[in-house]
Order: sequence, then C-alpha cells, then structure tokens
Amino acid sequence: MENYLTELDQLLNQLYHSDKEEALNFYREYLMDADLITYEACVGELGTPKQLS
Repeated sequence: MENYLTELDQLLNQLYHSDKEEALNFYREYLMDADLITYEACVGELGTPKQLS
C-alpha cells in the first residue's frame, strides 16, 4: 500500500499541497479500511496510481 501511495503522491504534484495531502489521506484511509495492503490489491481496487491521478 505504501508503494502505491508513494507513486500516487509523485503523480499529484500539480495539485496544491493541501489538496494533495487531503487526497492521499483519503486514499490511505480507504485502502486501510478495505484491508488492501499489497500494491496489486490496491491496483485491483483503484487502478494504477497513474489512472487514479
């Protein structure tokens, strides 16, 4: 999950810092609540970080 969020973080650089942090916190909580801990599980649920961004 952390690798997924790190990649997403890098792709969201065009956003204001506060907006990027809000999005990352939302998806971190979403993934934790869904118990999606592997990169592959995250991709299966949300698509690739590039697709999501």
